Amino acid sequence: MLRQNPHLLLMGALDFSASDLAANSKGAFSPTQKHGIQQAHFRHIALLVIAAICVWIGGIELNLDWMVMVFGTVVLVSLMLGVYHGLQADLESPVQAIAGRVNIAFLMWGSRVQVNGDTFRASRSVGEAFKPGHIYRLYHTAHSRLILSAELVA
Repeated sequence: MLRQNPHLLLMGALDFSASDLAANSKGAFSPTQKHGIQQAHFRHIALLVIAAICVWIGGIELNLDWMVMVFGTVVLVSLMLGVYHGLQADLESPVQAIAGRVNIAFLMWGSRVQVNGDTFRASRSVGEAFKPGHIYRLYHTAHSRLILSAELVA
């Protein structure tokens, strides 16, 4: 039986290229990664805007007190600001690297990748791409701790 290439498994699961990995190893984002992170954050903000609109439409339909709708909107705007500032913190900081033995825990909605006591949340397919107990170098964002790329060391 053929064994799958562990480097290709990681590249597919994390959706990174050799040029992304080269940029990450220098502490930088590739243009593709920077664009992808921005798009993901803006989608998150757009969903929060839609939720705020739904609070007002639903509140008017259900005859809720306007203070309840204002409170819901304030909470959602606070979340939007948090997402935006998280994006800024990620993009203004260099790409972080950590190396060590990887342990994987599969959760109901994804996986937890642990390296030297540092924990990263990831999708199930990302968790399945790692070989538990092997040594990897992971590159991640500073604030949101999103795994950008990884390479098998040993």
